[in-house]
Amino acid sequence: MAAPFSTKSHTTAEIEKISNEIKETIKNTQWDGNDVLKVELHLDVCGHGVRPFGDYANGAYRDFSISIGRKEWNGLTKADLMAIGKSIKNIDGFEVESKDIYVEYGKMIPDFSYPTYYRKYGNACDEWGELCKLVSKKYGIKLNVKDLYLVRMSGTIKDQEVGDRTYIAYAPYRCNQLIDKIKSFGRKRTTCEIVTIDDFEWMDKERAVTLEIKSIHK
Repeated sequence: MAAPFSTKSHTTAEIEKISNEIKETIKNTQWDGNDVLKVELHLDVCGHGVRPFGDYANGAYRDFSISIGRKEWNGLTKADLMAIGKSIKNIDGFEVESKDIYVEYGKMIPDFSYPTYYRKYGNACDEWGELCKLVSKKYGIKLNVKDLYLVRMSGTIKDQEVGDRTYIAYAPYRCNQLIDKIKSFGRKRTTCEIVTIDDFEWMDKERAVTLEIKSIHK
């Protein structure tokens, strides 16, 4: 059995200070305005004393830490986390994604969900602009930079995405592939739709949300 969690929570003023520091760290992450800015918040369980994660000795305890890059905020209780989480769940200009947190090893049900990924979408590549114009004019479909992407998938848990998405809007080669495919049909009538394609060939599979262009046969 692991050591108990600390109950020595921070004051309201301290929580506000930590929350503001986290938000400023995210906002001040270096970015040139292109591609996707991705900032990940790491939440860890920390042990103190003798064998805090096993047959712990007297005085041992556990608490939490938050880190973004090289910056860390330590000595946090669960109450601290919940208070900080409420403050950082919305940051102007960023899309925030939460992640299920499992505090105890081997648990099947998460202890709580926590803000983890912060994204800001910048200028797409020129090829994306060309693709959008072509798809809009030919098929009446308006594409958003987040609509088409590739992502590595876990083969052990159904439909679970792992790793960051690679958005086609920021990948000139992928954009050109789709542009060339559309143009390859020439004057033939075609249909176009956004589809999800899963590659199940390997244990680590790939998911692609992309455009499917088909010729209309009469």
